[in-house]
Amino acid sequence: MAFKQIFIAALIGGICTLTTGCANSKSESYKQRPGWSALKLLAYDDCNISKKGGKSLIEWGSGECSADGLISSVNRHPEKLPAFYAAYHQYGTPGVRAIDVSDSSKMNYLNFARDLSSSLNQQAINKIYDDYVADRSHMGLVKIDEKTFTASLNELSSKKDEFQNELNLEAMRLSSTAALNHDEKLGVDYKAQCGPFKIDLTQGDGWARINSIKPETQKITPLPGNVNGNNIQMQWMVQRADAPGWFGMDYVKRNGKAILNVEAIRSNMDQPRVFGSFDCVKIN
Repeated sequence: MAFKQIFIAALIGGICTLTTGCANSKSESYKQRPGWSALKLLAYDDCNISKKGGKSLIEWGSGECSADGLISSVNRHPEKLPAFYAAYHQYGTPGVRAIDVSDSSKMNYLNFARDLSSSLNQQAINKIYDDYVADRSHMGLVKIDEKTFTASLNELSSKKDEFQNELNLEAMRLSSTAALNHDEKLGVDYKAQCGPFKIDLTQGDGWARINSIKPETQKITPLPGNVNGNNIQMQWMVQRADAPGWFGMDYVKRNGKAILNVEAIRSNMDQPRVFGSFDCVKIN
């Protein structure tokens, strides 16, 4: 949500460059920039979240869900206006991606923040300020002096490496999470003897081995208070080696103590019967 807040606020101050592609009316030129459509979508989204009782970025009250409401909000925090305006001004320009505004993920807005800060060389900052001055009154934005405006954007530019580092860390976190959740697999340095069954969780493919047999199904459920696998449930269907059918296994570990409950299943039509319940002892 924090990165969505940065971006939503950043889209407030849009102004169009006065080129041939802009509207004939100077007062409407800001609406021709790519960021204007994104601004309206984000304003509508945040306003409706507020009206439905969710956590919004702006207190909308009974006000209309519109870009004007966002502009009024940013005017109440003029110290943030240079960054807000720069984000709108640069949105969709070469090197600054246009993003999917419906995607509120941290990765999405970190990518934009990195692009934006990287685009802010001195020439770009001067151009952004000139455009702000030209259309400030048409947008209804408060006045910021040039020294304050450019100093704020220079500070934002200096954060490009910080945004890149955060982007790398978020990518690593997402990769790690995906690996843990993929097909409910979990490979850990753990072996245990549970009665006649040896449980081996060390395999590189993340699947358990029960007496060296890979189960046909595997489900892993962390239990309340789980830290490093000390409260966890694992369930397996394992082909029997000693008789036709399968073992249905329910391994439960709480506060470091583990038990394995086993049922014998002959076919999908048969009622499972209890095979045994065994205490588990960790082995090397």
